[in-house]
This record gives sequence, C-alpha cells and structure tokens, in this order.
Amino acid sequence: MDYLILFVSLFFILLTLTAVILLVSMNSLEPLQWGITYNSITKSIGTDVYESGRYIFWPWIGFIVYPANLVNVEFSDSRKATVT
Repeated sequence: MDYLILFVSLFFILLTLTAVILLVSMNSLEPLQWGITYNSITKSIGTDVYESGRYIFWPWIGFIVYPANLVNVEFSDSRKATVT
C-alpha cells in the first residue's frame, strides 16, 4: 500500500512539473510581429525567422521581436516627393 501512495504522489509531482515547464516554455508572437530566437544562456541568436503564432521552446529561449509592417516616412520640401 505504501508503494501505491509513493507511485501516485511521484506521478502527480512529475505531471505538475511537466505542466509548469510547458507553460514556461510557451512563446507567442502577435499578428504584426516577426521574431528571432534568443538563447539567454549562451547569449546567441538563431538564424530562423518566425511569423506570428505560438511556439514551444526551452524555457531559456525567447524571441527578439521585430515589427512585420514597414512604414516609410519622407520629410521633403520638394514638390516632386512621392509616396512609395
């Protein structure tokens, strides 16, 4: 009987730890964002670019976030200035 209680308690401890690690490992990017992975242990960045969505990485890996939209602003006194 003691082994059953030990087994059940270890099972729930492992289940709880797994759930906590998964929740901590989830990263997300907003609809108008792109991201590059950043490893906070080795202080290195990844080479892949990720679009908006939810991702699961190790807890020490996060995103460097960049905007996905581009806005050009031109300050000019010329009448020939165009909007592109």
